[in-house]
Amino acid sequence: MKALLTFLAATLLAVACGSSAPAATATPSPSQAQLGAEYLKLVAPSNAANDSLNVALKITPFDGPKVRTAATDLRDSEATFNTALFGFEKKVPANVQADVETARHSLSTDISNLYNVVNSADDASLNAALAAWPALPNAPFVQLRSDLGLPPPT
Repeated sequence: MKALLTFLAATLLAVACGSSAPAATATPSPSQAQLGAEYLKLVAPSNAANDSLNVALKITPFDGPKVRTAATDLRDSEATFNTALFGFEKKVPANVQADVETARHSLSTDISNLYNVVNSADDASLNAALAAWPALPNAPFVQLRSDLGLPPPT
């Protein structure tokens, strides 16, 4: 009881003297436009690596080493993007977090499939890995971009 009275007296004295505890300031949440711009910055290296792989796949005659190099770059950029999305997920509103997680899951599957392409030993196994590699589903990224006020990917 004595401790409580001492605390109350100290609090009253502090208030009477005009002293106050520093006010906690809330960090403003990023706007949808800010989140959209950040997402575009995060995804840009993967988009560029994907474009490079598509170019390598169209080279005639088929150039396995170039395809593997481009696939390695895509795999690595998607891994970086996936890790960045993990941090990004904490910044988005709660109703968008599940869509970020769905996109991360899709990326993880794609990264796993890219390992098969990258680790192929010869052109026959490379072609088999490419044939077995499903295209990255676009739906999770269309939904996430919509959440962020962005148009669908082109």
